[in-house]
Amino acid sequence: MKKLSSVEEFINFCQRIKSDREARSEKPTLVISADTGAQASGINDIIRIAKRYILDNSLQQKISLRITGCHGFCEMNPYLIVEPGGHFYPKLKWMTCPKLSSPRLTVKLSRS
Repeated sequence: MKKLSSVEEFINFCQRIKSDREARSEKPTLVISADTGAQASGINDIIRIAKRYILDNSLQQKISLRITGCHGFCEMNPYLIVEPGGHFYPKLKWMTCPKLSSPRLTVKLSRS
């Protein structure tokens, strides 16, 4: 990546990132943090459930799954964020994942 050498380049870089995010915002995304604390809290099971839900319902073209690092919410692990909108679901249990994602994603998908 090229080193930014001016404020204008930084502003252009930020605008480019923002426009990329907005272009992707039409497709709902499940954002799951898989840092060390989340893994200790059982996030790997939730990731497997989310992947299985997407595959079993043939939603690969309609839903994205993004596995990330630490967001700084360790005390809320494991958690799920649904974008766009930033809907935050803390302290998930594996048996509540399909119940949480189905209604939220159905609403998002029916609007398109």
